[in-house]
Amino acid sequence: MTMSEHQSPTRPHVSRRVQAFRLRNPHRRPLSALQSSIVASFALWPGLGWAEEALSGPRAEPARVEAVRVAQPGRLPLPPLSDVLEKVRVEAPEVRIAVATVRTSDATMTGARRPPLANPVVTSFMEYGHNVTNPIYMESQLDLPVELWSQRKRRIAESKALSAYSSASLEVARANALASALESYALVLLAHERSKVLKETIAIASSEASLYRARTALGDATERDARVAELELARNQVLMSESQADLHLNLSTLQRLTRQRYSAPEGATQGPPWALARSATEAENLPSVVEAVRESEYHERAMARSKQEAKMPFSVIVRGAYGDSGEGRVGGGFAFGIPVFQKNQGEVAKARASMEQAQIVAEANREALVALLEGTRAELEQLEKAIEILDQIALPAAAAAVSASEEIQRAGKSDLLPVLISRRDYAALRLRRLDILGRSWGALARIVRWKGVQP
Repeated sequence: MTMSEHQSPTRPHVSRRVQAFRLRNPHRRPLSALQSSIVASFALWPGLGWAEEALSGPRAEPARVEAVRVAQPGRLPLPPLSDVLEKVRVEAPEVRIAVATVRTSDATMTGARRPPLANPVVTSFMEYGHNVTNPIYMESQLDLPVELWSQRKRRIAESKALSAYSSASLEVARANALASALESYALVLLAHERSKVLKETIAIASSEASLYRARTALGDATERDARVAELELARNQVLMSESQADLHLNLSTLQRLTRQRYSAPEGATQGPPWALARSATEAENLPSVVEAVRESEYHERAMARSKQEAKMPFSVIVRGAYGDSGEGRVGGGFAFGIPVFQKNQGEVAKARASMEQAQIVAEANREALVALLEGTRAELEQLEKAIEILDQIALPAAAAAVSASEEIQRAGKSDLLPVLISRRDYAALRLRRLDILGRSWGALARIVRWKGVQP
């Protein structure tokens, strides 16, 4: 029997339990207010089937993180994690912006591949003179600048380096988007599961508050006990509101990353893909390290291009004129600048400083990420052990405690309070398990962000 069946508005088992209570206790007098509260509260929890089902169900395989979905109006059912990540790789805003940047960088190749010839310059002169054979003097000159110092080669190399740098930045943006989607997807599932556990916990706290109010009315408990029970109920209601807020916040994050509106899942598995944390990645292949290395290479190419462009183009000169006597003249020559004072010193110095800065960033990121990855892997190992302890020892023990307290209560040897406390402790352990799973997913998302891999 599932929790949804326990929460059905029709409860034939309630009347059966009350009848059984009366048959086992025929000598009891009519129920008092306290006893009525106990029986009604107990009827809300007709057995431990929900606890046994939660524990005996098979653990999901890490690689298959799927949800059973019920679509809401205007929203799509939440798809499996792999489908979400595939969509994020293309549709995330930061990815689309980075792709546009790559296209812009690739466009610089058009200018870099232009011929090594500058636009020709035509210069014409006309003079008028007196007392000469030909009073009109005409002269025309054609200057054709030619790049002879490998400027075109340096421009092409710089453009390629810029494209490589932009592509590396795209991988960083994609890794960040995948990490955000992975964490948000997990938080959606965990928030939904936490809401289900809190719903059960609120029912327990409400029953406990009703029990203490009845005891206080009979003088069997103090006013402080009743207020503490009400405080526990309010605390769980606040946690429920926070869980719902997390659910909607992370659904909106998935909408931002996928450009799709998804509904909350009806049921989900929460096991993170532990194997991803154990996959090896060389430090030099980490996205942020590669990005810094590509940036350094780009500034190095830009510095080489600036040095070459300090050498003025070589100009071929062709000249034609009419002399004073009307004779035609044709000549030619060449011109080139001598880079003595202007050598693009500012551009070269800036490119060199940027190159050195990028090299420092690459080395710092490499050392920092190696340490962070090592620490995060160790963290995940301990969290996995904690999950195993909860699943194999703590939760079965808490479930057994609930079952034992229920049997004692059915036998008439105890009231409902120990049953409620046992159920509350069991629910607290389930919530703690979800908290540990959330931390595990967060650590896994950090690994994806640093390594740039997709589960």
